[in-house]
Amino acid sequence: MRKSSVVRKTLINFKGHYSNSLINTDDCGVFNADVTHMALDSVYTKLKKQQWLHSTYELSPDANNYREIEEATQEALKRTLGLLMFLDSLQVNSLPVLNNAITHTGAKLCLTEQQSDEALHARAYQYIYASMFSEKERQEVSDYWRSLDALKARVLSASEWHESFYKQRHVMRGEDYLRIIFANLLLERVYFYNGFNFIYRLAQDGGFQSVKAIIKWINKDEILHTEVFVQLYNMLIKQYPSLLNSAVPMFEDMASKVLEAENKWSTFALVGVFEEFTNERLNTFTNFNINSLRRTLGFATKPVSNPFPLNDIVLGGSDNVLSGNNTRYEHSSLSSNTIADNDEPW
Repeated sequence: MRKSSVVRKTLINFKGHYSNSLINTDDCGVFNADVTHMALDSVYTKLKKQQWLHSTYELSPDANNYREIEEATQEALKRTLGLLMFLDSLQVNSLPVLNNAITHTGAKLCLTEQQSDEALHARAYQYIYASMFSEKERQEVSDYWRSLDALKARVLSASEWHESFYKQRHVMRGEDYLRIIFANLLLERVYFYNGFNFIYRLAQDGGFQSVKAIIKWINKDEILHTEVFVQLYNMLIKQYPSLLNSAVPMFEDMASKVLEAENKWSTFALVGVFEEFTNERLNTFTNFNINSLRRTLGFATKPVSNPFPLNDIVLGGSDNVLSGNNTRYEHSSLSSNTIADNDEPW
C-alpha cells in the first residue's frame, strides 16, 4: 500500500474543505456546523458532564491507612501507582500527536477533552503521592518507571506502538492508524485494570476510601475514553472498509503481546499481596478485559468469566458499553455541502 502524508502543512488551509472523514482529507482546519457525528457528540457530552477534582478528597485518613498496612502491601501500592502515573503521562504526550493527524472535528473535540482528563489523572496521582508518601518515597516512586526493571519493561511494552506512531507521524498508512487505535483501546481498557482492581481490593478492608473514590473517577473516565476510540475505529473502517480484513489478526497479535506483558507485571507486582491474587486469577482477569474489548469491537469472543465479580471495578458506563452487551454504534452521514475524500490514498 502506498503511504500518504496526512499532516496539514499550515494550521489553517484556505483551499481545504470541511471534513467529515477521520483521516487523510484536505481539510481546512476550521469547525463547521454541518459536520456532525451523533455517537461522537454523545460521548463528548458525557466527557463534559463527568467533571471532578482530586483535591476535593481529604487523604489524611488514607495516609494513616498506608502507615498501618504491611510493607509488602505498601510496595504493591507504590508499584501500582508508578505504572498508573506512567500510563496517563504517556497519554498526555501521545494524544496530541494522534489528534493532529485526524481531520474530523468531532473526533478532535473528544481527543482534546480526553487529553485534559489524562492530565487530571496524572495530577491526581501526584496528589496521592504528596499526601501519603514521605519525600524519600515520593522521589523513589516517581522514578520507578525507569529504575525498577520490571516496571521499565512494562512501560517499554506499553509505549512501543505509541512511539512508533510518533516517529512516522508525517507519513503513515491506514494500518498505522488502525494499530494506534487498537493500542489506545488496549491501554484504556486493559492496562489500567489490574491496578484499579488492586486498589479497590485494598479499600475493601475499610481504609483508603478517598484513594478509592479518586480511582473510581479515573476508572469511569477510562470507560468513556474507550468509547471514544471505539468510535474512531468505526469511522476508520467505514472510510476504508478494506482495513477490516486486517483488523482481527492485528488486534489478536497485539492482544497476545499485551497479555504476556501484563501477566509478567502482575506476577511481579501483585501476586500474593492478597490471598485471592494468584497468577491464575490475575491472568484470567486480564483475559476477561481483553475479551470484553473483543465483544465491544464485534470480534469473536472467548469463554472467559470475571474472576473478581464482587469487586467495585467499573466495567462499563451507563450504556453498558463494555459490560457485555454488543452495543451498536452510530455513523454519521455526509451532509450535502460536505466534501469527503474516501478514496484510499495508500
